Amino acid sequence: MTAAAMADWLARGRAHQHEGRIADAVPCFRRAAREDPGSPIPFFHLGEAMWQLGVPAEAAAAWHRSAQLDATFVPPRQALAEAALLHGDFVTAAAIAREAAVAAPQ
Repeated sequence: MTAAAMADWLARGRAHQHEGRIADAVPCFRRAAREDPGSPIPFFHLGEAMWQLGVPAEAAAAWHRSAQLDATFVPPRQALAEAALLHGDFVTAAAIAREAAVAAPQ
């Protein structure tokens, strides 16, 4: 397991995602997560892809995992807050947004 292998799989997934081939991106992000299971970045991108595929529960699970791995990594918290907001859950959206502000106050 190397950072270089994780970065390679992550780049492949992002390329698929940018080309609109979201389903092809998912296994790349999963492989990136296996290459570096301690990195929050592959899980964040996996969450993005799952959201784009219309699987919000799996997206949220991936974003929660990403947030757990790095308390200062704000993007998964932003995504979770936006998802809650889109589903009309304003209380959860506000709570997660506060967590994001505490995690990275700058």
